[in-house]
Amino acid sequence: MRQITGHMREFWALRGLDIAVPSFRLLSERFRTLKLHVKQRYHRVADRLSTGEAISLIVDSSGMSFGRASEWHRQKYGREAGRTLWRKLHLSIDAQMNVHQSAITEDHVSDEAGLNALLAVQANVECVIADGAYYSIERGQAWSACGVLPVIPPPAHAVVHNQPATRWHDPLVRTSRTRASMRSRRNTATASAHWSSRRSRASSAASARGY
Repeated sequence: MRQITGHMREFWALRGLDIAVPSFRLLSERFRTLKLHVKQRYHRVADRLSTGEAISLIVDSSGMSFGRASEWHRQKYGREAGRTLWRKLHLSIDAQMNVHQSAITEDHVSDEAGLNALLAVQANVECVIADGAYYSIERGQAWSACGVLPVIPPPAHAVVHNQPATRWHDPLVRTSRTRASMRSRRNTATASAHWSSRRSRASSAASARGY
């Protein structure tokens, strides 16, 4: 909400308009008085899971800060607060944005290390979707052998091992390299066409001026 107020102040200022933007406190007070009717759909999820329907899990994490007295600390003491306590929130949700598992860990815990807690769900999982921070050859191979499809991109420096234990990993790396090569060639061709067009326009302009 603070970002929204800051964005709107800058938005009006860049257009030369003197329009007041409600403060964070005012917006919070107004939102508190709103009467919202939240429609609960948890029974739909329960019905799906009770029938054994498989779900796709999307996992991710985000850092959170706790206990920092920032603005009021500066105003009262004239200096920044000493220590900021950081934690990491791990979440696993399905395609309908239902939260199936969550965990809060120390900020030094990697995404891959926090993945076990996110997969402890009472449901049949057919697919796990995550970013490259969760990539693991061993884990991906185990999931693939169990019929779970891991949709996690390999890192850019990944190599092909040609080993029995990397039957899932190797095709991913080959496909990733092929796509990267195709993107590079396409970008090169686009840049070449762009500069050729600019040179052609410059030559035409010079000819028109009689140079």
